[in-house]
Amino acid sequence: MEFISIPDRPEDELTHCFIYNDEIILGKYRVMYGYRLRGGFLENKFYEFDICCGDKEANYENLFQKICIIIKDNPIDDPFLNIPEVSKVKPYINDTYFILLINKLHREALEKQG
Repeated sequence: MEFISIPDRPEDELTHCFIYNDEIILGKYRVMYGYRLRGGFLENKFYEFDICCGDKEANYENLFQKICIIIKDNPIDDPFLNIPEVSKVKPYINDTYFILLINKLHREALEKQG
């Protein structure tokens, strides 16, 4: 199963939206100083994670790609397992602990893929 691009969701202020398994949504939320990556269950009105990516599009894209791989590797009944809700330091690129954790989860997911 893959992430499928869907139209922007102006009612949620999300752009660059993707759906996975007909229940998970990831999207870009524009803020004054950059972007946030938000993800959660489509039917809920809150997000499982809301991560500040700063004003660099590359930081958003890098995190988006890693989170997609992590979610696909996680159990179907717990797709957000171990993904932090936020980074403690904003933007996430300045949070060493956050980066180490995401990179570890990403690496483990890639190793399972072979």
